[in-house]
This record gives sequence, C-alpha cells and structure tokens, in this order.
Amino acid sequence: MLFNRPIWWIADADGNVPKLKDGQPEMKNGKQVLTEGGRNNSSLRKLKAFKQDFTVIDLFPERTDGYDIADALRDGLRPDIVAPAKPKEKEKKAKELPVLPAAVEDWSVQMKDYLYKTTKFVEEFERRGIWVGKSKEDWTNTANALAVLGEQGRELLHRLARPEQTYSKKDVDAAFDEALELKICTSPAKFFQIAKHYNITLTELKEKDDSDAELRSMLPAGVSPEDYFKHGFYEHDNAYYSVGKDGAKMVCGFTIKVLYLVKSKDAPKRIVELKNQYGYTTTLDLPTDAFVSLGAFKKYVESVGNFVFEGNETDLTRLKKKLFREEKVTTEINTLGWHERGNFYAFSNGIFNAKWTSADEYGIVEHGGHNYFLPFWSGINEDYSAYVNEKKFQHKASPVKFKQWADLIYKVYGLNGAMGMCFYVASLFRDYIFDVHNSFPMLYSFGQRQSGKTEFGLSFKYPFGTPQDSISLENPSTVIGVIRTLANFSNSIVMLDEYKNSVDKKTVGMLKGFYDGFGRTTGVKSNDNQTKVTKPRSAVWISGQDMPNIDNALFTRTILLEFLEKGRDYESFAKLKKMQEQSLTSITLEVLAHRGEVTEWYTQTYKIVRDYLKGEVEKQGKTIEDRMLQNMAIILAPMLFLMEQELLQVPFTSEELYKMALHIIYRQHEQISQSTDSRRFWDVFVGMVSHKPQPLIVEGVDYKFHKGNLYIRLGNVHPPYMMQHRSQYNVPGLDKLTLDYYLKHDPAFVEMKNLRFDMPPSATGGVLRTNPTSCYGFNFEELGIDLSSINGDINTDSE
Repeated sequence: MLFNRPIWWIADADGNVPKLKDGQPEMKNGKQVLTEGGRNNSSLRKLKAFKQDFTVIDLFPERTDGYDIADALRDGLRPDIVAPAKPKEKEKKAKELPVLPAAVEDWSVQMKDYLYKTTKFVEEFERRGIWVGKSKEDWTNTANALAVLGEQGRELLHRLARPEQTYSKKDVDAAFDEALELKICTSPAKFFQIAKHYNITLTELKEKDDSDAELRSMLPAGVSPEDYFKHGFYEHDNAYYSVGKDGAKMVCGFTIKVLYLVKSKDAPKRIVELKNQYGYTTTLDLPTDAFVSLGAFKKYVESVGNFVFEGNETDLTRLKKKLFREEKVTTEINTLGWHERGNFYAFSNGIFNAKWTSADEYGIVEHGGHNYFLPFWSGINEDYSAYVNEKKFQHKASPVKFKQWADLIYKVYGLNGAMGMCFYVASLFRDYIFDVHNSFPMLYSFGQRQSGKTEFGLSFKYPFGTPQDSISLENPSTVIGVIRTLANFSNSIVMLDEYKNSVDKKTVGMLKGFYDGFGRTTGVKSNDNQTKVTKPRSAVWISGQDMPNIDNALFTRTILLEFLEKGRDYESFAKLKKMQEQSLTSITLEVLAHRGEVTEWYTQTYKIVRDYLKGEVEKQGKTIEDRMLQNMAIILAPMLFLMEQELLQVPFTSEELYKMALHIIYRQHEQISQSTDSRRFWDVFVGMVSHKPQPLIVEGVDYKFHKGNLYIRLGNVHPPYMMQHRSQYNVPGLDKLTLDYYLKHDPAFVEMKNLRFDMPPSATGGVLRTNPTSCYGFNFEELGIDLSSINGDINTDSE
C-alpha cells in the first residue's frame, strides 16, 4: 500500500546509538555498530533498499529510552509533526562541448581526427549496406555520438540512415536536433563501440586503407574509386572490370542500365539499355528470369548482338545489386480505357486525367508519383504486328469539339443519333454505372442491308481512335474472342456484327451474360485449383438484320434502334465523313473531363430520369417491363446531367430527348409483345395449317373449333410444330413441357377440355371419331390469327 507513495516514519526514541560491548563501543569492519530501535531497524533499511520516498521524523531527539508518540499522548503532550525540509538537489550541468568553427580546416587536431575516423566508419557501413538503426538504442546512441561533430555529424547520420527503406529526412533531422540539445557525448567513442558489434574496427579500416591505396593505383584515370569500393567493379570505356592480384580484368564487355522494372502478374520484365565497347546501343525488355542465372543472362543479352559477359555468378550478383538499386519501378497497363487504380483513362500512347500526358519513347508515362508502362508504341517493341487492335486505340489531338460532332451526328442519324450519343457517353462511365446496377444495357442496331446501320456504328468508333473491326457473330470462335476483346478495353464500345436468330444457344447465352457482367472462367496453373475470371469491361453494341426476338431475355437486355431505307441529309453526311478523317478522340477527353461530376450525381440523376419515364408510361396506361425502363434511364442519365449543367452542348433539349426515348421504349415493347414464345407458336400454327403442298395439321383431327373457341391436341401438334419452327426461325422450337406452360399462360387461353376429334381418314373413306380426349381451348378472336384465307369462312361454333 505504501509503495511509490511519500512516507513519514515517526521514530521511537531509541536505537541508532553506539552499541557497547564490555563497556567499549562495538566495532565491525572498522565501523561502530549502532543499536537497533525506532531510529534504526530492518524496516527502514528495506525502505532505503527499495528507493522509497521516506522521511524519518524524530519527535524526541534528546531521549534514548524508547519514548514514543503514544507515551507523549498519555502524558498530555501534543507534539508538532513536521517533516524537515529536503536538501536541494544539485542541478546537473550540461556537458561543455567544444565550439566548432564553421570551416573544418579550423577545427582542432583532435576534432579533425574524430571526423576522419567517424567518416571512415560511416563509409564502411555504407559499403556493407548495414542499417545501424535496427536497434533503437544503437540509433539514439549513434545520434548522440555524432552530435559532437556538429552539422558534419548530421550529414553522416543521414548517410547511415539511407539504407533503410523507410528513410525519412525529417525523422533523421529530428533525432539529430534532440542529440544536439542533450549534449550527452563528448566524443564519437560510443559510435565506434557500436561499429565493433558489426565487426568494424579501426584496425580493420587501417588495413583496408592500405589495401585501397594499392587498389587505387590500379584504377584508370577518371574512374571513381568509391564506385569500385561500393560495387566490387568499375566502369570504363563501356565495359565493367574487376581488380585481382594480377590487375584489372574485364568481366562484362558492355554496360547495362535498367531504365524500369515493369511489374506484371503474368510477365514481369526490365527495360534495359545495353551499350558495348564499340558504341553499339540497343534498348530491349528482358524478362526478370533473365537475371536469375548466369546462363539465362548470357543467353538473352548475346541474342541481341555483340554483348559478351565474361564474369562468373559472383560478378553477375554484384552487377545485379548495382542495377536493381538504381531501377525505377513501373506498372504495365494491359487494359486500355479506364484504369481504376490509377484513376485515369489510358490510350495506347498516353493517359488522360484532367490533362493529357503522352508516353515517352519507351512507353513510360508518369502519373501521381507512379510510373506506368504502355507497351503498345514502345520503342523497345520491334514486333510491328503485335498489339494491332490496341494501337488503333490511340489519341491524336484535334480541334473538333463535342458540339460540332453532336450537331452532325443528329442531322445525319436523327433519333438514332441522339440515342447513340447517349449510349456513347454512358459507356465512358460503364464501370461506375455497372457497380450501381450490376448490369449495363446493350445497344442493338436492326435493319436490312444498305439501311445505314453499318455507317451509324462506324461513326461511333472514331471517338476511340482508328475504327476497330467489328466482331462477326457468325464466326464459330466468337465467344472466346469477344470476351477477350471486352476485357482488353474498359469503358469503351465493342461492336458485334452479323447477329442472326439462328446463332447457337451458347452465343445467345454469352450476349445475355454481357448485360449482367458475366465473363469466362478458366483454370490457372497452380497447386490450389485457382481460377481466373475474364469479365467484360466495355459496353456492347450489336447489329444485325434479324430482330433479336428469338429470346425475350436477350431482347429486353438491349435498346433497339431500327434502321429503314430512307433518304438522309447527304450534305451533313459528307461533312461528318470529312470530320471523321481527323482524330475524334478529343471529344472523348472532353466528356471524360467531367467524370467527377457525373459519378457524384449519377445515382440521383438516374432516379429522377427513371421516375419520369415510369410516370409517362403510366399516364399512357401501358405496362412496360422494369428492365426496359432501367436500360433507358441508364443511358439517358449521364447525358441529361451534362446537358442540364451545361457541361456539354447538344442539338436537342431534354424534353425532346425524353420524347425520343419514350418513342423507342413503346416501339420495342410492341415488338416484344408480338414475339413472346406463345405468340411465336401461333405464327408457327398458321404456318402448319398453310403448309404446301399439304398442311402439317388437319382441322377436325389435330385442332377444331367449338363454341367460338379453338381447341388443339398438343400431342398431335407438337412434332410438326418442331419441324415448322425450325423452318421458319432456323432454331428448334420449345420442348413439349415448356410449350405446355406457355400455352396455359397465354392471354387467350380458356380451358382444358375433353372433346371428340376425327380419326385420320381411313382407306375405306369412313370418318371415325375418337373417344373424348384432352385438348387446350383458346378464345379464337383474342388470338388475332387469320385462317380464313386458308380454310375459307370459319364456323367457330361448329362441332
């Protein structure tokens, strides 16, 4: 309870007087032995041993009979208990350090000697790459020791700190300033003691000086001895040499400079510059594996010319230590377009973030304190056939503004042009929009040949550089190729051409997956069953002569633009083609300059746009699928925001844009209503009835009219339906179970009923009837199909 608290010890009046033995003071080890008692006992000795803050108060110093405070109270005394004043501690004086003149030459002989020896020790620490600050105590003592040398010591402390990766000039200065203020040391001796822990001694340094002096005599004029001492070799006349007992020896017949270390998960490399003794220079990228062994290194460098390495593994290791210490780390960009980690948009020849920055001759561009490597136009890439598509994704400055381009697009393509512009602008922010909705709509250009849809798509390729070739969906290897292309470009547009309803289910599934961001999963060579997922990162634009109504799930994932053969503004079209001869990537940069504002306000703007569209649809008494409204709101929101904030100028108002968008929604909804699976069944039904030279199904046998309804025998009708469906649509029809489900949910469906049907005509010509058999009944008028031209007037009330 008393530990570390002030203690007053009220002593009894006995003890602490000379102890007598045979009438004489008792002695021990030459000192008088004192009696035990209130003034001297084991408790007091323990308090002293434990260094407690205690004070002995002797109330009755003149007595020696053991009289204590209890006796005093009994006798009616009230002694004052006052602790004696503690003696003042003597202030410690700071050590007086010598005042050092500003110029070292004016220092005393001893201080110069200190500086010389300390510098030698520091040089040896540097040469060995030792970080003295591994121990905090060593670091503090080193700073205190070097403070003796004033500002010369500060620089030496910085040199000692630089091998540490987290070196901070500010932290080193702070440590040294504190040491200057404390003035603990009067010489650097404590630093020399620390050096001894690392096997660095004055004797060793003297021997090294003698060896260095001999070595210096062997080095050519102009060669820095420090470089040799630091690296174990020196550079001279575009070659590297080491020095042995027999003098200088060439270890490498060329110099090498690592310009950049390119970080890459799949193929890390170093961009190096080689220069041989004869002045021949080349720049190339070497895989990091090239430096793993002597054999690999020689194989790579000798394959590019007269670059001979004559050293051994030790020489290569020394060379690597020097080169790797000087290299700059850079990150390779494999995906063009939006780069989320760097927060910029990359073209093959530079990057954009508020301003355009071109890549240098090696393909390197600096941004935000980091280096990035664009290999596509790099001078080290001698394979001109490589990166064909990526090289097209190139920015070239031009005076064309978004407003000029938008005016011509709208004049030439009208409503479709307005929707195309909205889709293009939204595609530049696809990454953000997809994160909000987990989906991004596809644009579908539908029309016959020569209807203008190809030129329309081409006009929206130019803002991304030289137009990329569209990918044909007729190619059997399309799936993998499309996914790779979509992954290689981010926040761009990839165009797919030649869509037909006859494409296989795998392709249809792929297209639907693009909307939802699904990609392709492949295995990775590893011991842990690792997989790699390649996901689409760009917007998808499809075109074809078939309306994509074979699968409504696909149809509703697109925004349909119809192209009909009609005249166009040929004067404006000529101007647009002339404009496209220039680079149009400048308009992409113009839109990207507002990424911050668009992403900040997108969610709020989207909700306003979607609610407006939904309200207008409800006013018309229509029921439109939510996905279609979402698709349109997604591509309208960025454009409407930029228009309303006057950040972009377009040739139409927001009201006009809304009107055009609703027109497209209604038109596509009508097409979807006519292309449901049950609707398509009735189109096939008409085909089966009208089939030539004879119908595939027969009235009375396979179907019949009864009390205003049409009844069909699905078991009879399904086989010819499958055949006719393939004939009409080039794809198989629905299986019987699925068709059963769709027919029972058809709006015209009335009932399941048991009716008698005719048997197929017999050889004798008699008509036989079946037993009552199950059939599907539909309100004929609601079906909206016309069989009169086939069967003549139809009596729907007949048996």
